[in-house]
Amino acid sequence: KYQINNHSSVQEGDVEAAGASLDELKAVNDALYGVNITDQVEVDKRLSALEGVSNGLKVAISLAVFKTACRATGKAQLDVLKSVTEGSGTLTSPVPLVSLIGGGKNAPGKNNMAEIGITPANPSTPFPKFLTTAHTILEAVCGVN
Repeated sequence: KYQINNHSSVQEGDVEAAGASLDELKAVNDALYGVNITDQVEVDKRLSALEGVSNGLKVAISLAVFKTACRATGKAQLDVLKSVTEGSGTLTSPVPLVSLIGGGKNAPGKNNMAEIGITPANPSTPFPKFLTTAHTILEAVCGVN
């Protein structure tokens, strides 16, 4: 049985590098302590109930637990996702985002905008069709071939 345990220590520098506060990490640890890592539904339910923890950290922890469970059990990620969604019969993926222009402090030059991106207007657009449309837009706007 694979469980989340209290045997790892967190250093203050590691916390800052991860962009999370020590209080956030302690809250996550307390919420998930003893949970079977193969029970993704329970992990996500407990993470969702946490207050004072950023959504970004909740998603990162959820994904880390999911990947760890897959490695520990030797199961492929898609097989685990299918088993989690068996009750609903629906397996969906996030809506894709394609960045057209990146900006901000990490961008070259003096670009003050954060970013310009596109997503499909209709979330049920087939992914290959969206990629073709996104490429056409990139060619027109940015001169990308």
